[in-house]
Amino acid sequence: MRGEILWSPPSDVLETTQIGAFMRWVGESRAVVVDDHESLWQWSVDDLDGFWMSVAEFCDTRWGTKPEHAVTNAAMPGTRWFEGGTLNYAEHALRWAMRRADETAVVAHSQTRPPMALSWGELAEAVARCRAGLVRLGVTHGDCVVAYA
Repeated sequence: MRGEILWSPPSDVLETTQIGAFMRWVGESRAVVVDDHESLWQWSVDDLDGFWMSVAEFCDTRWGTKPEHAVTNAAMPGTRWFEGGTLNYAEHALRWAMRRADETAVVAHSQTRPPMALSWGELAEAVARCRAGLVRLGVTHGDCVVAYA
């Protein structure tokens, strides 16, 4: 016996959602026919490398070093994803920040102080200050930095 269906996609999912835009883009740029959820899922399991490289391109991943493959060894455990690829996480997280500088990016809640909101512009400034502080402390490429938040 199966449980109750909690959600179903709208009938216009292909026209009004990002997954629909991705499916159209894949058809146009990769000549891969994915016109429903089932065919998208099937492609994602039949061609892991093609699927995930397409996802990365569709999402405008800005590689420092672009990997040749999304998956170099599909055996689980031990799968290697985007091996050799490098990117700057902060660049991705903040790349639209200045276009939306005054919009709220983060709302922080604490047990010891009232909620605090940061705009995208304020968040970008805080990240820049943090980076400058790490550089001042001698942190360089390859070093591990950990935070407890």
